[in-house]
Amino acid sequence: MSPVEESLGGTCDPPPSLQHWDVAEFELFYNQHYMALVRYLAALTGSAHLVEDAAQEAMLTVSMKWTLLHSPKGYLFVTARNALNRMLRNPDSRNFPLDLERHDAVCRDLASDWIETFIDVVRLLHELPARQREAATLAWLCDCPEREIAQILDVAPGTVKRHLSRARNTLRRIADEAAQLDEPGRSD
Repeated sequence: MSPVEESLGGTCDPPPSLQHWDVAEFELFYNQHYMALVRYLAALTGSAHLVEDAAQEAMLTVSMKWTLLHSPKGYLFVTARNALNRMLRNPDSRNFPLDLERHDAVCRDLASDWIETFIDVVRLLHELPARQREAATLAWLCDCPEREIAQILDVAPGTVKRHLSRARNTLRRIADEAAQLDEPGRSD
């Protein structure tokens, strides 16, 4: 059983309405975008189980609409964000506190030497307002171009540039403040 079939519940047979569904093409899409999707969702919330559930739900939705989508990557990220938001509104999901330490469990397939750095980056991203955090995550962790980010966030490309600029300024200010706190304790 392929990773795609396993994660989507066993079989990748298309629904009868999608007889021309190309499993190999979707599997390639899955392999190219799944980890970026997980990084994006992980930066939005610290709940590993919600990240996994939202990512799988989004992939399943994309697979069911595969032949109808003009921009499957954009649709995937929007669907995943909406699924995550719906899960966060669910009172049952609130029983699981945000746990940034569990990001390594979500990202087991990532190179282990940078998981700690990833967790630190996610912590820094959580200092940003929500829209700046989303834009920064898509740009810096998922390598999405500004045009694609604009599509995913449903904003103009100029708005994405503004969010990224403000995010850089905020993170620069945080880094400067941290450096100033470290200076008095330095021993040269």
